[in-house]
Amino acid sequence: MATGLAATDTADGLKVFLLPGVTNGAILDRFELRHRLVGAGTWEPLLDVPAATAMFDLTGLYAIDDDVQLEARAVSIDGQQSAFTATVTVTVGALDGAAPAALAAGAVTVENGTGAFTIVVDTSLADAATARVRLFVNDGGVLDEADDFVGSVAADGTEYRRVRNLPAGSYQVFARPVNALGAAGPVFGPVPATSS
Repeated sequence: MATGLAATDTADGLKVFLLPGVTNGAILDRFELRHRLVGAGTWEPLLDVPAATAMFDLTGLYAIDDDVQLEARAVSIDGQQSAFTATVTVTVGALDGAAPAALAAGAVTVENGTGAFTIVVDTSLADAATARVRLFVNDGGVLDEADDFVGSVAADGTEYRRVRNLPAGSYQVFARPVNALGAAGPVFGPVPATSS
């Protein structure tokens, strides 16, 4: 089993690896896996992979900190099914450490200017799980973390000032706290910014 950033490079990553158990000599065709959130009344649709692959990638089906139940079984080439395994429960991202809490009000402010604006980040207002604060700027609309990323600052209790030289216009600033492994807390913002 691999889960979270520590093992899959994705915060909501969940991969299940299977090995054949002791068999009665049957030749395996595939493995089947059922999965659900803990407390859900029904299982999600059954998944299957070839026995040679023996790996299920559930990345994106569950979110970080979700508790997920898993059961697997083997199916022979003539369709005979083993019993399902005992239920295994895993917490997505359990090895990644705590995701940071939301940044406090006033943690990110903007000083508007001529031909630029300054992003002020007070990292003393970030919680203990925060290792870095990622910064994003766009000219309006929905945040796109890949396209709008402009850098990050260490969450070491320091106040950082980052000047953004941009053409005259209105902008939005966002921030997101992340822990040392990259597990992210909630997005902060938008904070309006103006370059005149």
